[in-house]
Amino acid sequence: MSYFYKESFFRPAAIAESDSRTAALLFNTYRLLLMKSEGNCVFVPIREMQYQAVLTADEVIFVASEGGYAIDVKGEGGRIVQLSWRWQHSHDRDSLNQPVPLHVTFYHRGLEETQRLLLSLLPAALQAKLDILERGKDTATDCIIIPFHAP
Repeated sequence: MSYFYKESFFRPAAIAESDSRTAALLFNTYRLLLMKSEGNCVFVPIREMQYQAVLTADEVIFVASEGGYAIDVKGEGGRIVQLSWRWQHSHDRDSLNQPVPLHVTFYHRGLEETQRLLLSLLPAALQAKLDILERGKDTATDCIIIPFHAP
């Protein structure tokens, strides 16, 4: 590891929620990345969209490179979460090849197409990150996700 990186993220109030499913390969790669990581999260760039996925043990949050930066009432700065995924009942699968139920939370309007693109592009981004981790070329990362309270 060359260095340690920490970043803060703000979670606005949810404006919409939906349920979906993901391919087993996407979920399995997510779990593998978390197991191989040296920090409490994994940062995964999705270059085609200029987004970053932040994988934690509980969820995946997505932030846009142009999605804004905020400072809360305590003076802490962080990037703003656009949407998040939480896998539901992944332990109830009969096979590692079964799709996994997913709960999606939207924190901004008009992100339905973004959600579809993320489902399509994230598997390759996760695999690219896994390849980097397996070569030992990644940094340790930690993150904190904070409810946003505007000043």
